[in-house]
Amino acid sequence: MKKAIVFIVCIVAAGVLISTICNADEMVSGVTKSFDAKVGRLVMQTASRGEATFSVPQSVKVLLRVRGKDTEIADAWNFLENNLRKGTKVQVLQSGGTVVKIWILEVPR
Repeated sequence: MKKAIVFIVCIVAAGVLISTICNADEMVSGVTKSFDAKVGRLVMQTASRGEATFSVPQSVKVLLRVRGKDTEIADAWNFLENNLRKGTKVQVLQSGGTVVKIWILEVPR
């Protein structure tokens, strides 16, 4: 009986640990290679991953960082369509595999 209880507790603990790891927030910084607003596909060049592809939902929050201050963009999707082009420096926050925030750090001229 004790072995069965210990086994069940171990299984539950492993499940919680795996769930926590899979749903962890992850911040990725890099430079935009391309952004397709029709399907929400963002391709970035990052230092840690090399080339990384993200699926961006239209519900994403977009923040513009100017001189250390973050300003949330009201019409986020339209802003991304017009400004998220090759060479734009960005940070992406993922939670559970979904992009939840994008910080625009520098837009090329």
